[in-house]
Parts: sequence; C-alpha cells; structure tokens
Amino acid sequence: MKVVCAWCEQAGRVVLLGGKEDGNGAVSHGICAEHLDALRARAERKKARASALDRVASQVSKS
Repeated sequence: MKVVCAWCEQAGRVVLLGGKEDGNGAVSHGICAEHLDALRARAERKKARASALDRVASQVSKS
C-alpha cells in the first residue's frame, strides 16, 4: 500500500508520503509537510480573527 497526500492529489499532483508498492494498487491518504504547514497557518489566522472578534464583542457588551 502506498500513502499519498490527499491535498496534492486533489490539486492533480501525486506526492508519495510512504508505504511501498505491494502489487495490489492500494492507496491510503495523508497530508504532506507543505500542506500541513498551510493548514496550521490557516488555523492560526482563524484563531487570531476569532480572538479579535471576542475582544470587540467584549468591548461592545461593556458599553
């Protein structure tokens, strides 16, 4: 079984993450380092926006 990045595959690329060809063509999916970094950065941006909205909501409720 070979393991490929699901995000790369969706973009039309095949990035082999591991595994080995065993002749049956089985494929499992994971996420490559590039896409994991992008996912983490996106999560951090969302977290920062949510934090900013919480501060605004807190200020509005004090008014």
